Amino acid sequence: MGWMASVTFDEPGMYAIHLSAVDKAGNIKMSRKLVLYDNLSKVTFNVKRNTRVETASSQTNFTWVTKDTNRIFVKWWGRFINHRHDNSRWLTKINPYPKIDRAYDDFDGRRTVDEVPNIQGCVDFMVSYEVDTGSGVRDFRTLTSVDDIQKQSEELRVVWLDGDRLDVTVRAVDIFNKTLDENVTVFRDATPPVIENLWLTKDDRLNISVHSLEDFTQMT
Repeated sequence: MGWMASVTFDEPGMYAIHLSAVDKAGNIKMSRKLVLYDNLSKVTFNVKRNTRVETASSQTNFTWVTKDTNRIFVKWWGRFINHRHDNSRWLTKINPYPKIDRAYDDFDGRRTVDEVPNIQGCVDFMVSYEVDTGSGVRDFRTLTSVDDIQKQSEELRVVWLDGDRLDVTVRAVDIFNKTLDENVTVFRDATPPVIENLWLTKDDRLNISVHSLEDFTQMT
């Protein structure tokens, strides 16, 4: 028959519950269970950073992709943060307890004695995208976790053409599955302008031939 105990936490924090077993001879064995409690967990934006498509031209405020490419690099360095988890270091490695053997320590579940890999309290980043032609969807990807959260970026391979709009969503996730999304939009225009049907007029005269700069000055 198992034993059960109920514990109530008043404040968010990282807690350790110790269980001691004592036999008739007075021998003691201890174990512990770690509990991360936070009923106020929240992911927010770092207002000093942003999410953007690095492939887009900086001259267009990263709004237009002017290169003929289907490789799109999205970056959100330092943009998302769970302040309480990051400042309190609740996801870092927990030191061994002197009287608890490793075999009886907590290595089971989401929050163990090992460090939980995270970026400013975020344990996962997910990215999705959709290519809009104006009349339909040409390409898309549902929310998918990145391979390495430490990079805080993702390279997408999209199918799109000039005039298409690309909508990208980046989602940050904390250890309690609290999320925060940010959407960025870019457009593609990789074709240089083409000048057609060029002619000069003056009064009623059409298709005036110009041979030098002086000819232009004479037309003003």
